[in-house]
Amino acid sequence: MRTEVINYLVSAPLHSYNFSRELPFEEGGTPLYLKNPKTIYVDDVNKEVSQLFATLNGDSIHLETSTVTVFFSNDAKNTPANYDDLIEYLVKGKDLGTSQGFNDRNVDVSTDIDGDLQVTTVEYQYTKLR
Repeated sequence: MRTEVINYLVSAPLHSYNFSRELPFEEGGTPLYLKNPKTIYVDDVNKEVSQLFATLNGDSIHLETSTVTVFFSNDAKNTPANYDDLIEYLVKGKDLGTSQGFNDRNVDVSTDIDGDLQVTTVEYQYTKLR
């Protein structure tokens, strides 16, 4: 799913933001999205599989959730003019993966203040039965 999210972001109306294909790793103890404000990073997929129920013949039905997180930051005092448009575009990304059999798609957007930066986290969750 990370690839699908990256492909979706490549065509995003970024305007004053940049996009990086790098993972948002830490450099010197500081995440890249804090070192490089206004640059969007996509983390690796985190998959979680849990048993929904077991059948009488020993088979199980599982719920698989793939989570992809997008991070970026910008000046907390002067939010870029296209910030709201970018968030709206990112929220629409929850509808990705329709061809992969996902039964449920959710997105959660949160913001935090770290020093003088506003950090935005967009978490996509794609769930399907297996």
